[in-house]
Amino acid sequence: MLIKNFFLLFFVSMIGSIGMAQPFTLDKKVKPVLLNLIPYKAKDSAYNGKINITNVNQIVDTSYYYVKGLGIYQPVIFKIVSSDKKSKIKIQLAKDNWKKPDHTATLKPDGTWETVFRTEGSFGIQIINPDKKATYQLMVWVGNEPKKMKMPSPFKEETITKPKTVAKPAVKKSVTPKKKNK
Repeated sequence: MLIKNFFLLFFVSMIGSIGMAQPFTLDKKVKPVLLNLIPYKAKDSAYNGKINITNVNQIVDTSYYYVKGLGIYQPVIFKIVSSDKKSKIKIQLAKDNWKKPDHTATLKPDGTWETVFRTEGSFGIQIINPDKKATYQLMVWVGNEPKKMKMPSPFKEETITKPKTVAKPAVKKSVTPKKKNK
């Protein structure tokens, strides 16, 4: 009986989590734009990776974008730059659901906002502008995954060498105790 209840609870929880894990397909009105990453080679190899720079003229109150193909070991830098320093743009980054963003921010007084993070798979970007009209630039940089390194073993190999000479067994002498003089 206990096992049957456990499996039932497990099954119901899996159905619920599958329904919540669809960030880009829940609302049919939302048509997110894929930000395609292209290879980027910098002068300093530490900055090599993939990049997307998109210029946007937004005419609706909310725009949706997403980036896919990310690995957990890749650093991600997301930046938005608005030409209007007084813009009231709100940025929401979502992993699992548009309605439950993982990070929310607004532009700084200089018209920019930037964040650095790591994630697996994909993430969504929601740009909300109450003025409806906005001009801004989205930048996404994704670093390369670290190269596989051969880790040394914490265990040393044991080397067995045969002794060159064989030691003779020691001969045990019998010792007689000395008598004490009184």
